[in-house]
Amino acid sequence: MAKYCPVCRGFFLYDDSQTACPDCGRRLEFYRPQAETSPPAGEWPGERSAVFTQTVREGGSRQERSAPSSGGRQAACAAPSSPAFLVHEGGRYIFRGAVFHVDTVVREYGFLRKVLYSVFSGEPFQFGRTCYLTNIRLEEHTDAGFPERSETIIYYGDIESQLATGDDIQAECVRHRGRYMAVRVYSFDHNRSLRPESIRLSAWLVRILFLLVLLALFFFTAEVVCFFASGAFLVLLSQLMFPIILIGALWFWLRSRRWR
Repeated sequence: MAKYCPVCRGFFLYDDSQTACPDCGRRLEFYRPQAETSPPAGEWPGERSAVFTQTVREGGSRQERSAPSSGGRQAACAAPSSPAFLVHEGGRYIFRGAVFHVDTVVREYGFLRKVLYSVFSGEPFQFGRTCYLTNIRLEEHTDAGFPERSETIIYYGDIESQLATGDDIQAECVRHRGRYMAVRVYSFDHNRSLRPESIRLSAWLVRILFLLVLLALFFFTAEVVCFFASGAFLVLLSQLMFPIILIGALWFWLRSRRWR
């Protein structure tokens, strides 16, 4: 029967002829793989890895084999899995991951250009001449190893000072022209939604206001056309012709007397 050292955590198994641990000198105990044993002192249940290597020393030779530990199986069952990197709900894409890189692009647009971008591109309207675009590189959460999935998310507004590498965030995005545009960013490190310092108007509100302005211009133009087409302009002009001539003559008379 193999023996093991209850103090060392190298998971070495020794031959039955060995009586003491060659590393610490502790008396070896018999290894019973089927028996349920308590974890060593200072180790919480389930702390060991799911798979460990057992090394049997027999006459100076080493034989290695892998065997699952009961604590590792318990930890694997109890440990929660990483959150999903991307969840598609209707027209929204919800990303959950860690910030890998963040930078801000500064642009200067005029009023009309910002309105057109809001109406046709869906960009929020940012007050002031300076507009900010924050690029966020997001990586998925992994239990071990390197992340396999990542995505670049854009956010219209300056929130770079509120983010740091490794922050756990959730971004609710819409897809527009092959890019993911964040409409809401929530930080689990700060337990709040991130908001830029500058005031913004949503693209839908700008579109509604733009539509109302177009309707007002349309009705105003229609009234002007009807006013001229109905002949009301000629009637009004004939009524105002005498006052206009009188005011013009008075103005020329006053101007001529001032230059004398």
